[in-house]
Amino acid sequence: MLLFFTLGILGNLAHCRHLYSSFADSAVQFFCGSVFTKLKYEYGGHMHYKKFEELPCWNKARELSQVVFEMIGQPAFRKDFILKDQVWKACGSLTDTIAGGFDSGSSRELIRLLGYAQRSCSEVQSQLYRALDCTYITQAQFDKVSASVAECRQQIKGFRKYAQSHSSEKPDAKTPPSQ
Repeated sequence: MLLFFTLGILGNLAHCRHLYSSFADSAVQFFCGSVFTKLKYEYGGHMHYKKFEELPCWNKARELSQVVFEMIGQPAFRKDFILKDQVWKACGSLTDTIAGGFDSGSSRELIRLLGYAQRSCSEVQSQLYRALDCTYITQAQFDKVSASVAECRQQIKGFRKYAQSHSSEKPDAKTPPSQ
């Protein structure tokens, strides 16, 4: 029994679960640091993410950061240090907040942080309008980055709804509804 417990702690819980299901289920509920791993076993194995880098919404936010980095590197944009800094920090907030929610260990915290990530998408979108209005970017560039923001927001929103529907924790009264 101690050997199986040790295997679970070392991260081989998925393999262990198939062989020793009742023990592994208990170990998941008591010892897993990731709320997603807990959700995976509590809700029939639908979740299969072990690291935040595997999350589609995190990867989409990372892609958005790459597109924004390209945009803010343009000569006209580089001169507006404040706007450049704001849009870059909002993009960084997206990936950081999703990663933090993944490792929070709480469904409620995950849902709350995914809500913050959605709002970071709105910040990026608002800053895009300012960049367009100041003619730092063209309409075509705006459309490209705006589409990336919309895809990212949709990924986060979908994952947040999934987490809400599969959470065994009662929702926090302070947690804002999905946008």
